[in-house]
Amino acid sequence: MSTIEEKVNAVRADVAKLHETLVRHNLVIWSRGNISPRVPGAE
Repeated sequence: MSTIEEKVNAVRADVAKLHETLVRHNLVIWSRGNISPRVPGAE
C-alpha cells in the first residue's frame, strides 16, 4: 500500500505533466493557469 508521501509525489508528477500539456497547447501561459489535484486518502 502506498504512503501519503508516495501518493503526493505521484500527484505532483501528474500535475507537472498536465501543466506541460496546457502550455504546449497554448491553453495557459506558464503559471497563469490552475490545476487543483486531490491526493487519494489524504482527506
